[in-house]
Amino acid sequence: MFRWSFAAFVLAASSSAANADLVIDSALGTTLDVSHSVGSGDFTSYMVIDFSATGGDSVAFSYSWSGPTIATSNDMIEAIVAAGFLSWEYTDYSFGRAVDNFTYGDMTGDESLYWGLSLGDVVDPGVDWVGSPVGVSDNLLSNNSLEGWYNGFNDDFSTIPPALPLVPAPGVMTAMLLVAGQSRRRRASC
Repeated sequence: MFRWSFAAFVLAASSSAANADLVIDSALGTTLDVSHSVGSGDFTSYMVIDFSATGGDSVAFSYSWSGPTIATSNDMIEAIVAAGFLSWEYTDYSFGRAVDNFTYGDMTGDESLYWGLSLGDVVDPGVDWVGSPVGVSDNLLSNNSLEGWYNGFNDDFSTIPPALPLVPAPGVMTAMLLVAGQSRRRRASC
């Protein structure tokens, strides 16, 4: 028989809230499925890297920092790389840094397709994407900002937004477990 004690419920609900990710659709209760978080501080930004062009999946990261420091996309990538979660290759030009390739686990991009950076605005539900007008060195992060990388471009050279890895929000998962427990309890007492 499946039972939740009040203490177990409070523990599950509080730990879920502590690990809450970026809400993409509050009505459906979906959040960005963040695989790895790095840094600490008052501000958090999110990055999605989509390896689907080379047969892989999308993976999401979060990066936290403290103000008044201004953080860039480059800072976020460097922190994720330094933590050992991601590898990247890049070229430094006089106008800034360009991403040549990303590797995550056994997923790697194709340098010949190039990587495009899109900036996302969560509109709940969903995300509005635009191509970044600047590169990783000049793109300034803000609290809850979202950026996405896709390996390739459209025929008109516009960026392709990444697919988002999504999961039910932690509170939704807790509610689903409670409903499942109540359903099992009713069946057991019949």
